[in-house]
Amino acid sequence: MATTGAENITPQEEVRLISDVPAPFANKIFLTIFPVGVRITFVKQFGPEFVPSVRNAVFLQYADAISLRAGLIGHLAELNPVQTEQK
Repeated sequence: MATTGAENITPQEEVRLISDVPAPFANKIFLTIFPVGVRITFVKQFGPEFVPSVRNAVFLQYADAISLRAGLIGHLAELNPVQTEQK
């Protein structure tokens, strides 16, 4: 598992934490920059003829947002090209 910013959490606790909440589908991301951090809004829209729907949003302080960026870059680099092809 990939843990970012939670080094003091045991692997068992991490499994419990990530399994306890639903993960709604989102295919658009909006970033809003504030003086103290970043709001990341996740949106679902199946096509231009459909109204977009907000799925979730989080606010991260800059240090946490940078940690998230590093984790994403590191783990997404491990994907092979077939997994990342857009159809």
